[in-house]
Order: sequence, then structure tokens, then C-alpha cells
Amino acid sequence: MRLSTIIVLALAAGTVHAQFVKVPARDTEQNVTATILQGVWEVDHDLNQSLGLGGSSPASLSFSFAEGAVPDEVLEARNRDLAAAGKALTVPIYAMGMLVIERNGTPHSFPFILSTIHGNPHVVYFRERNGDPFGDSESFIVMGIRTSEEDGPGPNDRLFIGGDFNNEPLRAYRRLADE
Repeated sequence: MRLSTIIVLALAAGTVHAQFVKVPARDTEQNVTATILQGVWEVDHDLNQSLGLGGSSPASLSFSFAEGAVPDEVLEARNRDLAAAGKALTVPIYAMGMLVIERNGTPHSFPFILSTIHGNPHVVYFRERNGDPFGDSESFIVMGIRTSEEDGPGPNDRLFIGGDFNNEPLRAYRRLADE
């Protein structure tokens, strides 16, 4: 039986306590974002323009799944980050792996998890800080649109990526064809 990690935070007597609980894997087959996330995505300039969205976005993103890409001790650190922010959340982990963000022609790779925060699908990725490869975490809201009734990626799938919070617009990305 496949197990998934869930970060559980509980508030007791003004202190946030964190505990990892192994539970049966969530049914990711019904999680649209988890089922289409893997692949290479490029900014969809035409759709963003038609939606009235300007600004800068990474030129391309790629997600590849890899079980264990983010070790348990890193998840515990994320748990501490949430506790320090005063948040009491149960955070399911639907997928993990490596995220490559390309900016100005330069690719940068980061371990990531796909989760939900306040009901929004969220990618949390980790960057090096002070020699610790998982020393800093960043996140963004991500939503996927499946365009095929078949299993696997559809040629017109779209990924919408926002900021950390729900007050930032989501920008459109389109899937690049497999090469």
C-alpha cells in the first residue's frame, strides 16, 4: 500500500505543535492539478494578453515527479515555518519532485511539493540559504485545466500560476509537446 505524508499542525495552549502522520495515499487521480502538473510549460502570451495580464513571468517551467525528492526533515522544517507564521493547518502532499524555472535563458532547479493551503492548490519549492539546500521555501498558487478526456496530457492543457496569496493574478502557461 502506498503511503502519503500529511503535515498536521494542532493548536494547544497557545503553542503550535507539529506532527507527521502517515496515511493511505490521497486519491490523486481525482486531483486535476496533480494529474496534469508533470511536464514542461511555457508562458501563454496570447492568452495572458487576452486576459489583460502583463508583467513578468518565468519563460518556462517544468515539473517532474520523484518520490522522496523532499526529505521528511525538510517537511518538518516547512512545518516549523507554518507554525512560526501562526498557522494551524493540515497540509496534504499530493506530489513531490523537481521544479525547473527558466528565467532569462537560465534554468534553476528546486525540489517541490504539491499541496493545498486554504483550499488552493499550492506548489512549495525549496531554495538554498546559508549553505542549506532546503533553507528557504517559496510557494505559488497553481491551477490546472485538463483539455482531454484521455489519460495523460492533453495538447491544450493550461496551467495557471499566481503568487503566494490569492490577491495576485494567475498567469497562463501552455504545455509544450513531448519531444
